Amino acid sequence: MNLNNSDQIRLTVNIPEDIYSRVLHFIKTHGLEEAIAIQKIISAGLLKLKIDTIKEETASLSFQIENLRRETKRFTEENNNFEKLCSESRMDNDYIYKRLEKLNSENEELEVLVKQISSAERKGN
Repeated sequence: MNLNNSDQIRLTVNIPEDIYSRVLHFIKTHGLEEAIAIQKIISAGLLKLKIDTIKEETASLSFQIENLRRETKRFTEENNNFEKLCSESRMDNDYIYKRLEKLNSENEELEVLVKQISSAERKGN
């Protein structure tokens, strides 16, 4: 926007060719005044820019959503694998605990047997 003098403003607006053509056709067919025509051109250009911006944002959001879906799927798979490992670890711990209990029980039986044999040997001497 340039100020030429105190009562004039020069405004430069880049408007896509298709918008300009449609608005120009509308002006020619309806005979609008220049100020209204300029206002319509600017409005149409701004609307197109907004639409384009919204399309870009929508595409970006769709891409982000897809990335989040993939990441969520990966996290779910990792969580399932972790739960499986935890479950296997619990089963291993249970097995080890039961095996230790059995070995302790057998050890106690052996200690009793050793004491009985030692006692019998002492009585025999």
